[in-house]
Amino acid sequence: MTNVVMMEGAMREVQLRDAKAGLSALVDADQRDHTPSFARMLMSCSIDADDLPSRQPGPAREIIF
Repeated sequence: MTNVVMMEGAMREVQLRDAKAGLSALVDADQRDHTPSFARMLMSCSIDADDLPSRQPGPAREIIF
């Protein structure tokens, strides 16, 4: 299927699958720009030492090489 697309004042014929792929790439890039990184999410949360469970030290695991 061929669609007609207006770009910068010029008309072009574009295959529908190519148009879908281009739009998908644009949406993915836009979502990455607005999605915070895991480090930013961790830095933005307000966690106190009392919020974390206490650790119970146990014996070290045996490592076999």
